[in-house]
Amino acid sequence: MSGTGTIEFIAELAAQAAQGRLKLLFKKLARIPLIAIDELGYLKMDKEKESLFFQFIRHRYEKISWCQAQAPGHLTHPDYSVGAWTDS
Repeated sequence: MSGTGTIEFIAELAAQAAQGRLKLLFKKLARIPLIAIDELGYLKMDKEKESLFFQFIRHRYEKISWCQAQAPGHLTHPDYSVGAWTDS
């Protein structure tokens, strides 16, 4: 799914859920270290697709580390600051 647009990504979540393969897709996506999703504010989703998207977010949050963009060039992480990433 590399380079997939947000609309296509949400459609893929719905398609995999309809086939009973959502958990398999989540496992596959968990192998990708960074997933950037843009322009969600412009996307109209029905309740089912909203639920699928937030299941995806919850799965990422529970299973792997995550960071959140605050502003261009600024990332945050729930456990430590970006500046500490190089402190090892």
